Amino acid sequence: MSVPRRAAVEQDDELLFKAIVDPPFLVRGTAVVDAKCIAVTRAFYFNQPKLVFQFKVTKPAMYCGKKLAMFARNAPQRKAHPPVSSKLWKIACVALGRLLEKHGRVTKSMFLNKVFQCKVSNSGKGVSAYSVVEMITGIEE
Repeated sequence: MSVPRRAAVEQDDELLFKAIVDPPFLVRGTAVVDAKCIAVTRAFYFNQPKLVFQFKVTKPAMYCGKKLAMFARNAPQRKAHPPVSSKLWKIACVALGRLLEKHGRVTKSMFLNKVFQCKVSNSGKGVSAYSVVEMITGIEE
């Protein structure tokens, strides 16, 4: 049985990696902010397909310009018809301003460049905590 080889770190100040993201941390607990949707992308997290909505906070002024993300599950088997209990269904209804009709189409343009009221909460614990948009609760006119 072979023993795995271990490489020693030569210097204490040797670069291990560079952080490419500065996750925002707004408040402890939950808060409501107004934020503009600036991007909608697809990604995989923990082997599950997700839609990632990127928001830029517009109000309150103390958080203005902070970028936040919201994640909604988008399983391929539910691509045509997500259940009414899903986050994706609920946010589509908020973006549309009413309940979706049968065979109604949900597109990126329903979200992009629109300002929403967002419920923000924290993810993670301790020093690794960061803020995410939990749910959009309304649309700003």
